Amino acid sequence: MKFEDVDFMSNQIILHKKNRDINIYVDDIKYILYEKPTILKFFFIVLSPYGVVYPGRLEIYLKKKIGKTKLYLVRIKYKDVLKLPQLIKNKIQ
Repeated sequence: MKFEDVDFMSNQIILHKKNRDINIYVDDIKYILYEKPTILKFFFIVLSPYGVVYPGRLEIYLKKKIGKTKLYLVRIKYKDVLKLPQLIKNKIQ
């Protein structure tokens, strides 16, 4: 699946950044967090003093640094999350 900022292949995610592309293989992903966006969840974000998963955003946590970080964020619609390759969907918690 191809989007403006990211491509999802069967065994990797390719992030398109300003200067270069970042290839993240499924084996390098520790886990992925995603929250389906709802009005109630946006309300709880305002009230919560602690960091929470922002609805509508994939948080990709890595086992080792790729680029300069172990975390990448991607905005994606819920209907597109349902279409992701199975290996990547298995990493979503």
